[in-house]
Amino acid sequence: MTLLDISRALTAAHPNWPGDAPFRVNPGARMAGGDSVNTSELCTSTHTGTHVDAPWHYDDLGERLDAVPLEVYVGTCRVLSVHGSGMIGSEVFGTLPETLPSRLLLNTGQPEHWTVFLKTSAP
Repeated sequence: MTLLDISRALTAAHPNWPGDAPFRVNPGARMAGGDSVNTSELCTSTHTGTHVDAPWHYDDLGERLDAVPLEVYVGTCRVLSVHGSGMIGSEVFGTLPETLPSRLLLNTGQPEHWTVFLKTSAP
């Protein structure tokens, strides 16, 4: 099986959910300064970049991410292209075959890097 990393790169200009801590990388130890290693400190919200919302994100009684097995997220999938669809409605699923793998990814065609947090509104 070929594994594909579909996560977005985090950059200094990466937008955040409004009110969340911004993404930043702070310098730590530096060999050039006499330290034995180079390190950095990552600071951000868990709602930044490509991520998985654990059931707990929406439900105080839901599982936290460390309780969800990794196998849930790794394996065969079907990719459905929904470029330019705006809000994704049930009509985009009308052409899917009856039998599908247990994972379905929606490729929205969004740019690799955003400069502002995208806001959507219900139709």
